[in-house]
Amino acid sequence: MPLKTIRKLVQLVDTSAKDASRARKVARSPKMQQEIAQDRRTGLSQFKTVRQALADRERIARQKQRASAKPGAKVATKPKAPKSRKTKTGNAR
Repeated sequence: MPLKTIRKLVQLVDTSAKDASRARKVARSPKMQQEIAQDRRTGLSQFKTVRQALADRERIARQKQRASAKPGAKVATKPKAPKSRKTKTGNAR
């Protein structure tokens, strides 16, 4: 391969690596993350199950805020799955 072609290829790879680095830095900014999340929610909100899940999340967040404001109040959470009991051989009953 001619040296000129190799230099162009190296320059191309270097430039793309720098561009990717800049893109990663911008993508980590809080504003960018909020915009991405809002865009996803807008696109997915056409599905009924997604709308229900988002409404549930908002409801739980409001309950947690109220509970933190009132000491001693309990917050409704998802029930935990029962733990399996193991025998001496390690098999679940």
